[in-house]
Amino acid sequence: SLNEMMRFSNNGIEINAFEADIDTKISSDGVDGLFTVNAGQNNIGIGTNAPDSNVERLHIQGTGTSKMVMIESTDASSSSAPDLVLYRNSGSPAPSDDIGQIQFFGNDDAGAGSEVEYGKIFVSISDETASTEDSNMNFKVMRSGTLRTNFRIRSTEVVVNEDSTDVNF
Repeated sequence: SLNEMMRFSNNGIEINAFEADIDTKISSDGVDGLFTVNAGQNNIGIGTNAPDSNVERLHIQGTGTSKMVMIESTDASSSSAPDLVLYRNSGSPAPSDDIGQIQFFGNDDAGAGSEVEYGKIFVSISDETASTEDSNMNFKVMRSGTLRTNFRIRSTEVVVNEDSTDVNF
């Protein structure tokens, strides 16, 4: 049967209205697959024809060393903006739940495909009780092939070199 691929209405344009496993690609002058929706993986690629299957929703790929993503606000007030929010919307939050992280990956000297996590910043819940919530913020860096906690901010203390490694400060 013939699938309806695109639907036009007063409310907008809908592509793949019947949710078939049919990819959508928008190319630009010089970039094949500037915007790609992989219907089988349910994710989106920007700057890539093949969004990584290990990425749940959004894979952005570029070739330069300048700004990859910019979030800009032109608001002139004294309010905070722009804001980047990592929100763990859990129905059952509990102590020790990790609620968000920023990870830093690169290759080692084995070259492409030797992906290594060189550092990360993450936050975990230590008390989820309403009105007495507490958390920990952890900073881990790679040392001799192992991620180590070099800095931790807790609700009651700041800890430096909790792993007791030989580091100077």
